[in-house]
Amino acid sequence: MYFVHPATGERFFLRLLLTVVPNVTSFEHLQIVDDIEHPMFQSVCKALGLLHDDTEWDTCMQEACIDQDAKRLRNFFVTLLLFCSPLNPKVLWERYRDDMSHDMRHRRITNGGTVDNAYNDTLLLLEAKLALTNKGLHNFLEMSFPLPLVKMLCANSQLAAELDYDRDVLHGYINQNLPWLNICQETVVTTMFNVVAQGEGEVFFLDGPGELGKTFVYNVLLALVRQDGHVAIGVTFFGIAALLLEGRRTTHSVFKIPIAFGRDSMCSILVQSDFTKLLQEAKLIVWNEAPA
Repeated sequence: MYFVHPATGERFFLRLLLTVVPNVTSFEHLQIVDDIEHPMFQSVCKALGLLHDDTEWDTCMQEACIDQDAKRLRNFFVTLLLFCSPLNPKVLWERYRDDMSHDMRHRRITNGGTVDNAYNDTLLLLEAKLALTNKGLHNFLEMSFPLPLVKMLCANSQLAAELDYDRDVLHGYINQNLPWLNICQETVVTTMFNVVAQGEGEVFFLDGPGELGKTFVYNVLLALVRQDGHVAIGVTFFGIAALLLEGRRTTHSVFKIPIAFGRDSMCSILVQSDFTKLLQEAKLIVWNEAPA
């Protein structure tokens, strides 16, 4: 039989079983031990007593918690999952999740969240790190899974910031300001929001003298999109004008536009960067003072 590295996970455990279990007729047959069907080959090996316990990995995690921060502990835990094949990673996770989520708990509780939110954020970070090796938490026996939140949310701080809006506050803002839209403004908001809702790629140019309420329209439109849990990016060309647009960002800071630019200037946005992923998730981009 071909050699299989322990880091390959289920393939390794399957090979191990095939070397000790006689008269195997199917995968299903291989997964039954004492009339109990096991979901994974690793649990079958454990039931047959073919594997050692996780004492060594537990000791390693315990020692690492003494002088390592949460980020390094998460990296170490991912290394254990990938290369050490712990028998019960869920037990290790539950035992050391407070240490691995220390920074997440501080951020969540400071912003009115819960410890469970912090645990979920940490699981999302672990999932993102495993994804770099084409694996996921589902590859490890009985391991906890993060709740189905927005993709890459926790791993991408820019994406998290654009989604970190209180929907109750947005709902109140919309209810308060929608009645103040005049007929023309309501037409603009309705038309643009319908295009966003339908997922159509369109470009609109809203023109008019100052003091006609263009920024008011932008803020209502941004709130409508964000209320639905989508990414809406609002930027403006001038720093002072950015104070009036919800999000308070300038085009230069968001799109990495060089201050001194010429014919060959380019925005320094990397293909694999967090901001590129943010743009891919964006449903709406409002660019105030575009012709400036």
